[in-house]
Order: sequence, then C-alpha cells, then structure tokens
Amino acid sequence: MEQIENYAQGKKGYIVQIIGHTDGEQNNRFQVSNLDDRLEKVIGNDNINNLTPASNVDLGLMRALAVVKELEKNPRLKQLGLKFRAYSAAQLYLPSGEYARVECYPDQTRRRIEIRFSPPAEKQ
Repeated sequence: MEQIENYAQGKKGYIVQIIGHTDGEQNNRFQVSNLDDRLEKVIGNDNINNLTPASNVDLGLMRALAVVKELEKNPRLKQLGLKFRAYSAAQLYLPSGEYARVECYPDQTRRRIEIRFSPPAEKQ
C-alpha cells in the first residue's frame, strides 16, 4: 500500500489498472460461475466471497477486484482522486512478458497482481 501511495503522488486523477493473473491449472472446483449475476453487487458493497469462479479468467478478475476493494478503502489514495479498475489476464503471460505455457510453474509467478497507472484521458 505504501509503495502505491508513494508512486501515486503527483498523479491526481490517474486510472489505476489492477490486473489479476492466474496459473494454468484447470479450475474444477466449481461448475457454474455466478460472476455475471453477482459482479455488480460485489463492485458495490457485497462481499467478494459471494462470487463463484468457473475459470482462471474468473479467478484473475476476482483477485484484481479484491485488491481494488482494499485500495478504495485507503483515504490517502481517495484524496489523490485515483480511479481503480479491475481486469483479468488469466494465465497468458509470465512476469517476463513471455507467453505462459499451460504447465504449472513451481514458483507460482503467474499468480500475481500487476498494477499500471494510466493518465486520465484528455477532454476534447
């Protein structure tokens, strides 16, 4: 949190993209996702634990959304006028930028959060 606060200084109004990455393990725990039905409620005030993932894409989005919800609670980040957005990258890329094969990696580097700062769009 402190690193984000320090980096965000001087970036008032920026959009902070939180990108959830997952591994390549098949997600067999659940048969049916409820993200389409419940995602809006969780973005509001509902608990993220009420979501049921059915794929790694779902898991990546849930991971990113959990981080967004925590960042939005920080009053110092609110003062900077940052806007947080959750995205999923599933298991497509390793931290090095290389394409991630389906095989699992023992160090779990694919299970991670990536944070990007984007300047606000210019009004025309």
